[in-house]
Amino acid sequence: MASSSSASTNSNSTSSANKYPYPGELDVSKFVTDNLSATANNYDQWKQQMLDLIKKKSLSDFIDRTNKAPSKTVTVLGKEVENQDYISWKRSDDLLQKWIRTKLTEELYEDVKHYKNARGLWTRLEILFSSKLPKPNRASSSSSSINSSNVLDFDKKTLSVSEKNYSEWRKQMYEFIKSQGFVGHIDGTDKIARVRSPSWPRRDIQARELIRTKLDEDIIKEMDDIIATTSQTPTRAAKAIMSNRTAKAMWIALDKIFGHYVGLYKATIKGDWERAEEYIKQEPDNIAMRAAIRDNSETVLIVAVKSKHRNNFVKKLVNRMSPEDLAHGDRDERTALHRAAAVGNLEAAKLLVEKNRYLPNVETVQKRIPLYFAATHRKKEMVTYLLSVTEDEAKSNHSSPRYQKPSYQKPDGWNPKPFEGESGFRILHQLILSEFYGK
Repeated sequence: MASSSSASTNSNSTSSANKYPYPGELDVSKFVTDNLSATANNYDQWKQQMLDLIKKKSLSDFIDRTNKAPSKTVTVLGKEVENQDYISWKRSDDLLQKWIRTKLTEELYEDVKHYKNARGLWTRLEILFSSKLPKPNRASSSSSSINSSNVLDFDKKTLSVSEKNYSEWRKQMYEFIKSQGFVGHIDGTDKIARVRSPSWPRRDIQARELIRTKLDEDIIKEMDDIIATTSQTPTRAAKAIMSNRTAKAMWIALDKIFGHYVGLYKATIKGDWERAEEYIKQEPDNIAMRAAIRDNSETVLIVAVKSKHRNNFVKKLVNRMSPEDLAHGDRDERTALHRAAAVGNLEAAKLLVEKNRYLPNVETVQKRIPLYFAATHRKKEMVTYLLSVTEDEAKSNHSSPRYQKPSYQKPDGWNPKPFEGESGFRILHQLILSEFYGK
């Protein structure tokens, strides 16, 4: 019997070895010459070389769906035990993943690091590089492709922590990224494209690679640490819809390292418009008005509306901003109207809504509109006002002049029916808790 059992075990091991080959460790660089990069346009060559290696080592089944993972356990004599086939499959799949990951740039590696098997990893790369990229709107570049040499030509010296010229480096990098058509990825103006465009992830990786090429290792480490510790979103919903590692997150982290917006923040807190305007004018395209000037990605406007004493400052700032700019939120997508609602700053709220009537319907990542915040903080006047300006598509009279479509876009996160479903229940619940019923 022992001999029979041993023979059976050996037979199973041989079968697993044949079905799930394990070529062992090797130097992938001998087969795949360059790392796959979103900026180098080398996907076709990289893919062919990697496929040749995978086929040569008989691992093609792991990326073409024909060799799916066996169950982790099997039942033997009524007991759940480890499945030797799964162990063999996982060993081979992990090896193949390692081969692929070693030939990716840092930014691509970060984008795909959550994939747990070779098939998912391979498919993600196919999706990233098969989507047709829209032609960038280049302001000053005649080149039709982006590569590392473009960046090196832009500035021969990489930025280090000890540098005193961050502001100048930042201006040059901003203009270079803008010339390559990626500026929306660092100033937040591509928020809607992020949700709707299949090419957005690849373009964002390109923007990140452009920035990373111009940083020394100490800066990269500090920047990565900041992104890892300060951009964690508190809810599952938030984690599902946004990646913390984006070009904008990198840009914000660099600003924090060098204290770029400390002066603007101080001017805002003091309500010193003249000083704040100086900072705003120093940067192109009004990017300072959309920038994150606090750790939780609060903008100048969000900071300003928290106090009624700064409303003169708020008025001048709003006059300079576009309707779309007013919809920029913090890390949790709380806009200036959410913050004004929470503190009961009615004058500021009216200024915001007069310029962008969509704001009352914009939700945070936790699916809360400004009215919810007003009710939670027992701001009765604000509740009354927001009830009058929050749209309900199901009950709106669309023939009314008020409901004519504005010239500006609806913000990302706009809820046409905020009084229905979970959102409506939450608002009603808070109104009852605040005793705002029947009055």
